[in-house]
Amino acid sequence: MSGQRPISLAARRPARLPVRLPYRWFGSLLAVLVIGMVTGGCVTYMPVDEWTMARAAYEAAKDADSARYVPSIWFNAEQTYREAQKAFRDRRYASAKTLFIQSKQLCEQAENAARLARQQSGEVVP
Repeated sequence: MSGQRPISLAARRPARLPVRLPYRWFGSLLAVLVIGMVTGGCVTYMPVDEWTMARAAYEAAKDADSARYVPSIWFNAEQTYREAQKAFRDRRYASAKTLFIQSKQLCEQAENAARLARQQSGEVVP
């Protein structure tokens, strides 16, 4: 034992085993979440309030019998309302919002004109 050094326990290192983390998938998951948040984080405004207001105006114009008294205005209002509904179903929300607002204005105009025409004809007493 003259040429050999004594081996201490502190100097001995255990052989390194390949470290397998149980969280190997964590990096992939994090990447997917970040990509999902970036692409899916865009919120599209659905014009539900505009649709509700346009539908109320449409029903009021219909109840005022606008098709009978002011058919030209009623036709434009109804056509605009249907185009807005189609744009909403096709998820073209920006154009649907514009069309719903326009439809509401036309329906209100048709309702007012129909009420005025009914009053002037003597059919309805004010």
